[in-house]
Amino acid sequence: MTSSNLPLLFAIFCLLSFISAGPVDPQPKMIVEVFRHGARGPIFDFTNVWNKKLGELTGVGMRMHYLLGAALKDRYPTLFDKYDPAKIILRSTDVNRTIMSAYSQLYGIYGGSGLGLTGAEADILSVPPYIDYDPSIAKDLTNDAALPNKFQVLPLHIDSVNSDRVLRSLNACPLADEWAKENGLDEEATNVFNTELAHIAEIMTTAGLDAANIQKLNWIGDTAVANKFQNLPIPGDVDPNSQDYLDVRFAFEWHFFKAFGSGKNEAALHSLYLLNNIQDYILSYLNGTSSANFVLLSGHDSTLLPLLVAFGVTTKDCLLANYKAHKAGEALPNPNCIYPTFASNVVFEVYGQSTADAYVKFYYNNVAQPICGKTGDDSNKCTLKEFADYIKKVTKGYTYEYYESTCGIKAAEMPVITVSTYSGINLGLGLACAVLAAILILTCNISRKQDSLLERDSEKTRSLLY
Repeated sequence: MTSSNLPLLFAIFCLLSFISAGPVDPQPKMIVEVFRHGARGPIFDFTNVWNKKLGELTGVGMRMHYLLGAALKDRYPTLFDKYDPAKIILRSTDVNRTIMSAYSQLYGIYGGSGLGLTGAEADILSVPPYIDYDPSIAKDLTNDAALPNKFQVLPLHIDSVNSDRVLRSLNACPLADEWAKENGLDEEATNVFNTELAHIAEIMTTAGLDAANIQKLNWIGDTAVANKFQNLPIPGDVDPNSQDYLDVRFAFEWHFFKAFGSGKNEAALHSLYLLNNIQDYILSYLNGTSSANFVLLSGHDSTLLPLLVAFGVTTKDCLLANYKAHKAGEALPNPNCIYPTFASNVVFEVYGQSTADAYVKFYYNNVAQPICGKTGDDSNKCTLKEFADYIKKVTKGYTYEYYESTCGIKAAEMPVITVSTYSGINLGLGLACAVLAAILILTCNISRKQDSLLERDSEKTRSLLY
């Protein structure tokens, strides 16, 4: 071997090494993203500064989701190389902040990819039939973009509050509030309040706020978090960079997981619809019944909570353990255990070409998480069968009928109709009357149930929370 051959051999060796190594992580064929809305106004204003913007998305919240969308586009360039309406499913709860968050995120993904106008007279054909239209309105528009900045309009689907079992999650169960009040004032909750939160409760009480128990401190914590993201004063004049702020924030976060993620409010029940729908989206794409390889689901922390509990990422127990460790100046025992703050998201990545060879990965705020109860190497991916088996396990094999029954959702009773055996006309009229009666009864029951919930829930309707 001559020295002149050495560079050639070295180049061949490097090429073979690169080929054998392959890509570290190929692009997924599909993703399902579930996220919480961005920063918003508080549910209750304990500082009297929010006027009529309670619960509404803020400018910070919009920016959060725009940047999240841009980050997703950067992470999944092959999925978002162009807009194709047949390849996306976009859904949101029927709440302003989730709808606006979805559009903000989609702007970050598809911004600048909008359609242009074609043809010499396109600008003339695009004029609406508006009497006395002033053409100077369009003076800054050009035919290369239908809308300014090539903005891309997207179809966002919204289920009504009464029918949405998927994204409203625990808020869709009429009894969830009642169970939450039981969980939130039990022995464990009282003990945490008396031992960990006594000091911050005293601060709030001195400031004239009702912090008599952890449920009440919970809502003060919600205002504290909302105010910090808007650079507004924290209730009790607490320093936003102090341990006191962390204490009141913990009261809100831990109580939420305690009240809605334990006891009767089990993740097995509240994640049932969402997990099954996620699985259906994936299977539909892989078996060819749907071409949608990007599913965006815009919800709340109450949407993410059951998922995080089901996959063992965030629970009331690990939140408490991390809180105690932080106060003691120790390393966090559960670094992945994080409350789903504003704009948090989970992503299910799907790899493979068919149901036979596909596998799923799971990410929380862009950090790979163990999935399907696995540990060790490759713990963050599982086959479709393992995924289906795990969903069945964490939802305890519950059916939708069991959900309806356990949550106290009763179907309207059908009236008994006496039909003459001699008259087909009577039969038709009888069936029509039965259907009409059922609709009227169901409508009345829903109305009475809503009125009952609003009267019972002194902390305002949970359908608009979080």
